[in-house]
Formats: sequence, C-alpha cells, structure tokens
Amino acid sequence: MKAECENFILLLQEQSEIVLDTAHKKHLADCEKCRRLLESHDRSFARLKQSLLLSAPERERIFARVQKTIADEESSKSSDSEFSLAFLLNNWRLQIAFTALLLIVVTGFWYSGKLQPDNTLQMSGSAVILRHFKKITLENALLQIEPGEKVTLLNGRVDLHWQNSAKVSIDGMLDFTVQEKSIVAKNGQATLTFLPSAAGYVITTRLMQVKILGTTVVLELSDNQDAISVIKGKVEWSLLDGTEMREVSAGTKVIVVREPDGFKVTEDVCPKEVIASSSNQLLEVGAKKTGDKWTPLEKN
Repeated sequence: MKAECENFILLLQEQSEIVLDTAHKKHLADCEKCRRLLESHDRSFARLKQSLLLSAPERERIFARVQKTIADEESSKSSDSEFSLAFLLNNWRLQIAFTALLLIVVTGFWYSGKLQPDNTLQMSGSAVILRHFKKITLENALLQIEPGEKVTLLNGRVDLHWQNSAKVSIDGMLDFTVQEKSIVAKNGQATLTFLPSAAGYVITTRLMQVKILGTTVVLELSDNQDAISVIKGKVEWSLLDGTEMREVSAGTKVIVVREPDGFKVTEDVCPKEVIASSSNQLLEVGAKKTGDKWTPLEKN
C-alpha cells in the first residue's frame, strides 16, 4: 500500500466530515480505491445524520400532537382541577409524546455539538515551557492556549491539538507561536512530527515558509540561518521574499542563510531518521537563553 493511501485512510479514521486539502485532492484524482473509500465514508456519514435528525415538519407535527393531547385532557377535567405532574405521569399517551419530544431535543443538542468545530488550541505532553514569563511543567495535562500566543519549549515534548485532535508533536527547544493550521517558529532546535490529517499546515520561520505535505521535519534556527531537514514525507518551501520556491522529499536538508546581498539557499542530504545528536545538540550539553538566543552552557 502506498504511503499516500495509508495517510488518507488515517484521515478517514480521524475525521467525521472530511475537509480535503490540495494534496489529498491530487491523490484522489489518481487513486480509484481511495475515491471509493471516500464515497463509502460519505454515504455512511450521511445515513448517520439522517437517522439522528428529524426534519422541521416532523418536529412541528409531534409538538402539535403533544399540545393537542394536553388540551384534550385538560378540557375533560373539571374547571377547578389543575394539570399536575401526577396526571402527566399517569397518562401513558402523554408519557410517549413527551418522551419522543425529549428525545428529539436531546439528539438535536448532541448532534449540533458534534458538528460545531472546536477551534480551541490545546497543548499536552511531558515538557517544561515558558508561558506569560512563567515556567510551567506539563505532565500530560491539556493546557489551553490562545491563537497567536507565544510559547517557549525549554525541553521535552509537547503535542499541539487543533479542534480537539492532536496534529503535531514538537520535541526539543523552540520559541514559537501557534495559529490554526500554522506554526511560527522563531528560534531553537526541534523535531516536528505531523499527523496525516495535518497535511497543508504551514511552518513560518524568519527566512522561509514551509508547507507540510505529511511529514517529520527537524528545524535548526539561528540568527541569520534557518535549516530544515525532511526526515519523512515531503514539504513545499518558499523564501519569505518570494524569490524561490521548491518541493523536497525525505532525505533532503534545506539551508537558508541571510547575507548582505540577499538569501543564499543550499540543499544537502540528511538521514531519514531523527538523530538525537543533530536535533537536540543543546539538550545534550545544556543551554541557556539570552534574549532570543540559545547558547550552550560552558562545562566545568
């Protein structure tokens, strides 16, 4: 099975309503089996929606029947008797009618909640981070963060969640801010692993922009040089000044250097697996942060 097919099957398993990006649409155009899987998924989801939701006329009809039943029962009582809870509980027709109405309301609220997108951004994992100038130790608890909020990962690993679903893990040390479908990385060294459903997400550094097409990458960011190593999958990168754009696959390292006369881009080979000594060099010797810079600690 092709890697693209495996990624698409994982996407179907993770999402109820599928939103296709350019990479998925391109794959579907060439893969008949995945197109059939998507059609079957959509039919099943449509049947589920139809079985859970009643049309507006059906809801009005049931509600009118309930009102008529109440009116008929009240008119049959003497003028001084009042409609009570005991009367309702002892009348089987009203019990059935109210049960049906309650089921409609509860189902509607439940399904409405399922369809409403959850736009909250959350972070979990086992790591030490800086947030609002405070050091926080994460122990696998979910921490809600605001879009555009700056976070500094000091060490460990965090998972970022969009719409209540984990999309990317970051391992190492990194200054970054998070938007929906976007990570702005400022400084540090870290390994980023994206789930298939995060295809189309974008990493923006100070010198370039990288579009994720389902991959694991290693970022190495310093004052005037940004480097990205593609460990798995592929990325589409472009310089922020718009002068260059290219797509590269696993095993390729792109290095962008800011020089007085502009950006210099070089490509090199890199391992197709994460090597601790390359992605977490500062972690091995220890490091401190001064301003926007990470510097190794001097050994005694």
